Amino acid sequence: MKQVAQNRWLFMINHPKKVLMVFVLLTLAAASFVPQLRLDASSDSLILEGDKSLQSYQTVLEEYGQSNYLIIAYSTHGSVFDESVRATVGQLKDALLNIEAVDSVMTYLSQAAADSGQA
Repeated sequence: MKQVAQNRWLFMINHPKKVLMVFVLLTLAAASFVPQLRLDASSDSLILEGDKSLQSYQTVLEEYGQSNYLIIAYSTHGSVFDESVRATVGQLKDALLNIEAVDSVMTYLSQAAADSGQA
């Protein structure tokens, strides 16, 4: 096996023009098939069939409509119901509503108000 590899290496060193010619011919042969090459760049081709994440996303999409949502997670050291945390979340909501591209903002505060009939 070692002898075969050594013979091929010696052939390439002793006949560089032949090796280059074979390389050029192989490259041209491969290039002739480029027009027949079809690439599917759609996102559907990148997703596995039966993907649980996709099924979950589609369920949420059916329930809530468009997928133009941004979810912001806010962590705190105290309770999310502390007055200072509620004030910070309220300020964040107001700041987000001041952005022209934002149509609405939903927080746990607005959901609590809706549940209590105050919304």
